[in-house]
Amino acid sequence: MNSTISSMNSCCPFCLNVEETLKHLCKKVFDQNCPTSTQTGSEAIAMIANQNRVLYHVSHQVQSGNSGIGILIRDNAGHFRAAKCIQLRTDSSEQAEGLAILAAVEWAKDLKLSKVCFESDAKNLIDFINDGKGVIEWTSRNILKDCKSIIPFFESAVFVFTHRDSNRPADSLAKAARLSNNGSASFESPPSFIFDALTTDETSCVNITALSSDNVATDSF
Repeated sequence: MNSTISSMNSCCPFCLNVEETLKHLCKKVFDQNCPTSTQTGSEAIAMIANQNRVLYHVSHQVQSGNSGIGILIRDNAGHFRAAKCIQLRTDSSEQAEGLAILAAVEWAKDLKLSKVCFESDAKNLIDFINDGKGVIEWTSRNILKDCKSIIPFFESAVFVFTHRDSNRPADSLAKAARLSNNGSASFESPPSFIFDALTTDETSCVNITALSSDNVATDSF
């Protein structure tokens, strides 16, 4: 199966602003207010259509080395599909971020997801996966090499930088993993401690999805 690796990085390809979120990219195209647009609205919709979103985050305590990884899987409408908390010890927060990316990619593969958008606030690692650029630890490089070896199993894989404020449910999962007395855990339904953040984010995702459907129907681009 051929894999298409798309890069949105931290720069909006439509307005060239820096540190944009996936939500911003959608709104910019659908609102048609990017003066330097390089893609049509139809192309942008095709890019995100039918993709599962895998959001992951890390909570790391420097003194102890205790880390927690939170992974959240949502469908293209923003609805909850699954979540996971992973507890581990790492030498640095960057190493934990690299292991989070690897865990997310491996889980998506195990679940046989074909089109996936991976979202993280670890900008340096996202940049390295997309462009092979940036200064990162040698341990992180080895972890990301393992990650890249899995990518061909997907029909398409997109790696996107997302602000922590736009990744609150995964942030809560990561903190819970680090502080847990029970180690790692998987969830087939949303755990209560992420419900409020998940509901808020899901509402925003549904609004964007509805807007994209309207634009496709009217072919207004």
